[in-house]
Amino acid sequence: ITAAPRAASMGAPERRFRYALPIGLGCCGLTLFLLAILIGFLLPAAIDEGLQTLNIVCNDDSPGYSGFKSDDDSNTKTYTRVFLYNITNPSAYLQGETAELMEHGPYVYRKRFKNLDLSIESVDGIKIASYKTWERYTFDEDRSCETCRQNTEIN
Repeated sequence: ITAAPRAASMGAPERRFRYALPIGLGCCGLTLFLLAILIGFLLPAAIDEGLQTLNIVCNDDSPGYSGFKSDDDSNTKTYTRVFLYNITNPSAYLQGETAELMEHGPYVYRKRFKNLDLSIESVDGIKIASYKTWERYTFDEDRSCETCRQNTEIN
């Protein structure tokens, strides 16, 4: 039986690099920590400064004001699809059976809105816009199902 040769004691080159990895990781960690603190203070200040430079326009003559007040002149149209469900076996359902549903729709409505009572207040030097929204939905027969009408009654 032969014994494995014994490792030689640590020489000068190995001793020199023994602490290189912990010191390197410590320096990287400290750098990242300082960078995070620096960004934590500078980034919010830069965002606040950028937001402060935004202009709030409350003038009937300014472009975009009419689009803000109402979407009637806008090319963007918003639609809402509504489906109604009718229980076709109500007596059986009340006795504990599973409901059988009949789907009706889609009934499509176009949404129009107006922003009313626009006011701008200054709170601690920050301008805040407030307004109320009035919404109106109109039935769109062309986008609705073939049998869907505005005054359809479902039993």
